[in-house]
Amino acid sequence: VTGASAYLKKRESWPTICTTFFSKSVLVGIIICLSAVLWLAMFLAERIARILGHTGQQVLTRIMGLILLALAIEFIVVGITQAFHLTR
Repeated sequence: VTGASAYLKKRESWPTICTTFFSKSVLVGIIICLSAVLWLAMFLAERIARILGHTGQQVLTRIMGLILLALAIEFIVVGITQAFHLTR
């Protein structure tokens, strides 16, 4: 959801019709696709866990942790930048 919100914010410089219709349509499409993928992952979670095994689950957990860390750092940098009116 945060990524989709950032997508719309970056598109504010587009013409009005694109921002109001096209960008929002893309956003809804992305949310629907991601919801379907997440539902499928939850539905097949037991099978996926068997395929990955213990080591695979640990590796995947660490990779997801790194992705979460990167997002957190980005949010912190953007927050500090906006709070102190700094430019990148």
